[in-house]
Amino acid sequence: MKIDKNKPIYKSSPGDGVLEDSALLSFLDISDNPNADISKLVLEMSKVVESFVFYERIFVFDYQIDDENCEAYFMTKNPLILASIIEKLTNENILNFVQTLPFNFAPQPSTLLKQVIELNILSEEKISHFNKFNFAYYLYQQEISRRTKLPFISSDDRYVNLFINNSQKFKYNLAKKLIEKMNIKAENEMKDLINSYCNIEIFIPPFLSIVLNNVIKGASFGDAILDLRDQFKDLRKLFREYNFLFQDSNLSLKKQIEESSKIISDIEKVSSSFSICDKSRFSVWSDAFDFIIDPTTDIKNYNIINSANLISKIAKYSKNIIRYLILKRRYSSVYRLKEDFYSIKNYSSLLCKAIIPFEEKSKILYPNGGYICVSPGNPFKTLDN
Repeated sequence: MKIDKNKPIYKSSPGDGVLEDSALLSFLDISDNPNADISKLVLEMSKVVESFVFYERIFVFDYQIDDENCEAYFMTKNPLILASIIEKLTNENILNFVQTLPFNFAPQPSTLLKQVIELNILSEEKISHFNKFNFAYYLYQQEISRRTKLPFISSDDRYVNLFINNSQKFKYNLAKKLIEKMNIKAENEMKDLINSYCNIEIFIPPFLSIVLNNVIKGASFGDAILDLRDQFKDLRKLFREYNFLFQDSNLSLKKQIEESSKIISDIEKVSSSFSICDKSRFSVWSDAFDFIIDPTTDIKNYNIINSANLISKIAKYSKNIIRYLILKRRYSSVYRLKEDFYSIKNYSSLLCKAIIPFEEKSKILYPNGGYICVSPGNPFKTLDN
């Protein structure tokens, strides 16, 4: 396959993200690796689900910069879960596998690895314990993310985290901030249950929990993710607008600081209220409030029309409460998710009930195991090749 090496073969936008393919493989490891750290795999699976929910498109890159066209196949006991995700999301152009980039767009993995050694980001001793080639491949994906100014959704592999923690900080990721704080709030509420004699052993984050619950009800993993994604389409659009705002070079520095501070403050408020029961006076007026104030209303300059009966009642509330109601409308899908998450039954058996039927079906269809192509190209060659 001949590639034009003078230009990228794709275009990204502020609403896109780069997903490390190792995170995708967590959906294989959950079945194939009996010694795996289940809590770690659950976190990686959750990252994948969240990336599909909060970003318009997800790119998975292959480092290979040549004219070859080979495929990376994995042997697995249960290919059906990941196959469902790949099939559904690639058909919708949400998940995009990109095989190659031009020579001058991103450096070769060996060059990146050399830079890491020269900058002492990681010690020679630590690097010697890693698979140098795979480590270089992770660096390549992160370099693409940095150059395209897109969020990087990584696995929890130790060398990935070591590099991220010891190298440049990536652009502020609003979706990641909201998700992390929501998960922390929910996890804190469940700590007593997890530490008690109840049968809840690990915390399954809200987004993944909803997907697993829908799978148990009969949906495929791909369809369950698409359903959740549809629920969050307004919030996804909002984050895309935020990211456009951050990249607008026409804004003055003062304006950029003001806007980013306001957005981050809003996300803090929304995430902090995730584990708090809604106060009735907020809920009573929230539906009616939707018809009165646009989500982009500037509260600072907002004048209430006292002659309108409904608005005059809302006028009794402070501007802080009105601001909260506007936030609740803007992030309404987060609150709907909260209600769904806390109403899940048989939470402790979610993972088992969702995965076992796929494993049983795989045993029938693929008694000797099945192959699945995770990404185009072969990211597992040696550097010498």
